[in-house]
Amino acid sequence: MKEVKPDYRRQLDWFDPAKHQQEVTIVGAGGIGGPTTLALAKLGVQSIRVYDFDKVEAHNQPNQIYGTYQIGMNKVNALSVICRDYADKQIDPYPTKFRSTHRPKGVVIG
Repeated sequence: MKEVKPDYRRQLDWFDPAKHQQEVTIVGAGGIGGPTTLALAKLGVQSIRVYDFDKVEAHNQPNQIYGTYQIGMNKVNALSVICRDYADKQIDPYPTKFRSTHRPKGVVIG
């Protein structure tokens, strides 16, 4: 099977990932952080770091982006798989509770 890389032509008039090297730190990979991370990955944001200490549980299924096969995984590791599969992007997953000592880089979404 031929590997296909993302084609960002349709968005280049308002966001060109090659010209924006901003780093993004996301705190939380749940109902808001998960889809936000995927959307930024699909835009082509180069550096995304996500902190969340929680695991995917059955009660997350109705309102989060995780599949049933991901129950029991750390949310950030499951999100890393989703971003790789749907956006061909590697995020930096941190399966730990965010603390101010982590010194986030770039834009912080929490």
